[in-house]
Formats: sequence, structure tokens, C-alpha cells
Amino acid sequence: MLRLGHRARKVGRIPHVQLLAERNRRKGFFEAAQFHAVLENLPADLKPLAEVAYITGWRIASELVPLQWAAVDFTNGLNRIEDSKNGEAREFYFTPKLRTVLEQQRQRTQAMEQHLGCIIRTVFWRVKGPGVPQDGTPVGAFRKAWASACVKAGLGSEQRDDAGHLISRKAHRIPHDFRRTAVRNLELAGVPARWRWRWSGTRPRAFIGATPSRTPSRCAPRRRSWASCISSRLKRPGRSSR
Repeated sequence: MLRLGHRARKVGRIPHVQLLAERNRRKGFFEAAQFHAVLENLPADLKPLAEVAYITGWRIASELVPLQWAAVDFTNGLNRIEDSKNGEAREFYFTPKLRTVLEQQRQRTQAMEQHLGCIIRTVFWRVKGPGVPQDGTPVGAFRKAWASACVKAGLGSEQRDDAGHLISRKAHRIPHDFRRTAVRNLELAGVPARWRWRWSGTRPRAFIGATPSRTPSRCAPRRRSWASCISSRLKRPGRSSR
């Protein structure tokens, strides 16, 4: 408001206001073994979404859930979104594991399309069940399923009354942790910083503007090579990446 008043020449000067120090409480990461433990306890129709989020680091609610098959290019081996949260197009080249997950999801989608007699445009969808009105419904909120999976994986807690009845479950990891984990895995796989930011959509404040506006086609072979490195990294669930 002070700045608006200053621009309107109704405030002579803007006083200094000491801001409180910001502390980023989002510090969670998934070690590979932890991720596989959670994945094992998720409903089957949520597992592909979790696997893609773990590999790519893309935002679940705004980037993966709305993802449509038209944006999945099996020929060139990449996913592409035209309008991400930061307003830029983004693409992520397939790792062998990512291709496997998406091919299996495509086969599953085609089978459901034949069953329903209609086209399912979204990549990630759910089968009919509690909270899901019909087969092929796009993924919505899944807090209860997530909390349950985390508790069973030893990454959560639950509260019960004296009779042993469940009161609530609390997950000690959040889906957004996939984002930080993926960026870290890209770094450990040897992917240069500018491509980590380009693929995942993250930009450290000190390097804003350093990312090229367009991906040079000549870099595609190197990106595929880095994708192989990522794959080898993700195949070692027992090894800590710290």
C-alpha cells in the first residue's frame, strides 16, 4: 500500500520496514527406499502419477494431473507442457523407467477406453471407488490415500482413541517432496544446472535468467545420455543420495 501511495504521490517517502526472516519449512526428500515403500502402499491407479512425479519433479496438481496424452510424445521420447506455473513451456526427455511407466499407463488407458466406449484424454485417472464417481475420472485430491500409504511405509503417524479406533493419520512426507527429490537426483546424475532448472521448472534466485529460452536441438543426444544416467541412479534404491 505504501508503494502504491508513493506512486500516486500521496506518500512522501517509503519508510523502512524490517521483515521477519523467512524459513523454508519444506525440506523433505525421498530416499529411493522410502519412495518405493510409499509406492507399494498407494492405490494402483495413483502409482503411475507418483512414479512420474518422482522422476520428473513436475508439480502434481498443476502440471501432471492436467497432463493429456497429446503432450506425451512416444516417438521423440518426451513429455511437454506448453504453459507451466512459471509461464514457460517445458519438456522432459524419457528415462527408460519413465518410458516404461507411461507405456504401461497408455495400455491401461486404451483398455479402459474400450470398456467405457469413450476417449480418456488425461494421462492420469482413477477407477470407480470411494470418492471416485466413475471409471476414467481425472485424479483429484488423494490426501487420505497418501497419508495411509505414508503411515504404512513408516513415514507417518496415526492417532487412535482408547478403544483403538482410528482418529486421524498424518503423513511426514508431502507429494511436493517429489519435486525436491527429482532435482537432487538430476544433480547427482550429472545433469548441468541449467538443464535441471529447465526440465523441472525450478530456478534458484541467484541464477534467474541464466536458463536459455529455447532448448537447442543439438543438445538432444546429450540430454538422452543424461537421461540414461538418471535411470542408473534411480535403479539403486538401497543407496543413500546424501
